[in-house]
Amino acid sequence: PGSPGALANNVITSATGTTYNPTVDFGFVSVFAKTIVATDATHTTDPTVTIGEIITYEVAMVIPTGPLNAVTLVDTPQAGLAFVDCLTINIPSNVSSSTFGPGGTPIACDSSDGTTPGLNNPLVENNGGRITFDFGDINNTAGANQVITVQYTLIVLDILGNQDGDTLTNDVTWTYQGGSRNTQAPLVEIVEPELEINKSASPTTVSVGGTVTFTIDLNHAAISSADAFDVVVRDQIPSGLTFLPATLVIGGTATVNPQPPPYYDSATNTVTIAWDVIRLSETATITFDATYVGPPPVVNSSSAEWTSLEIDPQLPGPPPVPVQRSPYNPAATERWYDPAAPAGVNNYVVSDSVTINAGAIAPEVRIPETGFAPGIRSEIPAQTAENAYAQYGNVSIRIPALRLDAPIVGIPLDQDGWDVTWLWNQVGYLAGTAFPGWDGNSVLTSHVYLPNGLPGPFVNLKQLKWGDRVIVESFGTRYVYEVRDSSLMDPEDTAIMRHEESPWLTLITCQGYDEFSDTYRWRRVVRAVLIESSTP
Repeated sequence: PGSPGALANNVITSATGTTYNPTVDFGFVSVFAKTIVATDATHTTDPTVTIGEIITYEVAMVIPTGPLNAVTLVDTPQAGLAFVDCLTINIPSNVSSSTFGPGGTPIACDSSDGTTPGLNNPLVENNGGRITFDFGDINNTAGANQVITVQYTLIVLDILGNQDGDTLTNDVTWTYQGGSRNTQAPLVEIVEPELEINKSASPTTVSVGGTVTFTIDLNHAAISSADAFDVVVRDQIPSGLTFLPATLVIGGTATVNPQPPPYYDSATNTVTIAWDVIRLSETATITFDATYVGPPPVVNSSSAEWTSLEIDPQLPGPPPVPVQRSPYNPAATERWYDPAAPAGVNNYVVSDSVTINAGAIAPEVRIPETGFAPGIRSEIPAQTAENAYAQYGNVSIRIPALRLDAPIVGIPLDQDGWDVTWLWNQVGYLAGTAFPGWDGNSVLTSHVYLPNGLPGPFVNLKQLKWGDRVIVESFGTRYVYEVRDSSLMDPEDTAIMRHEESPWLTLITCQGYDEFSDTYRWRRVVRAVLIESSTP
């Protein structure tokens, strides 16, 4: 035991079970210490904390025997911390406080408001940046030193000053009539999650109607130092692509939320996938297919957002508003993503994109042969999978002057050009040219005579004249072209494939069959310009 004026070494156990080894200093306050008791996040390890994490501190004060007057405890957190709540004040049974009353039972703190001088104990000021406990006059009648402990919580604020690797502490001052003591809490270090997203596509050059496989890889960046929570990946499918829901596959080591399909919202053309947590060692992968419908270039972007804690933001949004975890400070939240936030705060988002283009036409590509011998049955080989035509389903051509109404299919382009052998009563779109309706030169072809020797869809193409109309229905839009030119050209003349800045339609077939060479001497070329488009 010790008393004012005496020197002693004692072992004192607080009401919370914490043991202190005090050294009596001038016979007065023997021990004054501040420790970290716990934090509310299970994924961080002392001394690390993340944004929005709540830390429980305990301050222990050894009270000598006899009276101690005008006693206050003032905690001044570093700017990155703010007060949340007072948990308990433990005063031994044989110690009394003029403000808190006799000891013996843990004392709950005063009102949760804590901001009114003279009415609240503790008094919370400066948005939780200063906390004052007023004990008034204390009297220890035990005949030996006693320990008063106070437990309260502080939060790591979501402010610009708090960044990964920064350290925080807080100073506490114990004052009484005739003296004071100071101490400091142990340092904590801030850790933050940092994800990276990589998006790829195969192929990146494709014809209309072709399939593109997209891959999204999501993982922690090398600088990441904490788990990421409430992770959401969004991919808004652009109008130049048609999403194929059945192809969506979610993989990786992270456990995706058990959200029932569909993950795709057709009203917004958005794929949304969420994980409760992606831990430091975990990854996520998303793959899906989409049909390319153009026009090029088509940019498909994906983004990932996350939070620092396992606290679902308040909805609705956007943007969602995170829960304020202290009534005293509006920055007492987890860190998340807010596009309106200043740099360095609420910036938990990454994105990546990939661009899909239409196939280009090599200069040496030949104009396809679009006719068989008239009146003679010609043998043709079986069509292979590599030569399969794209079936658009809702793309067609109508030429009133020729009484022609036919579907349009896509003819793939390879290093040898286009193989139109298997066109029958269809019109073929030559991949690599502008798709009908796009800016540029859209080239369509069909046979003058079919493999069975009968007339093909373009047998009367030469009859078109200036002003005749060609109507293309494409994915719900009606494009009306007017003929401006009809001419014969050499089969080797690739000028008919030239690029145009505005929408033009070029129709090609064969003309002038030569029995001796079993070839056509000419290409009939009809060119038309877009004059109107409409969507029902």
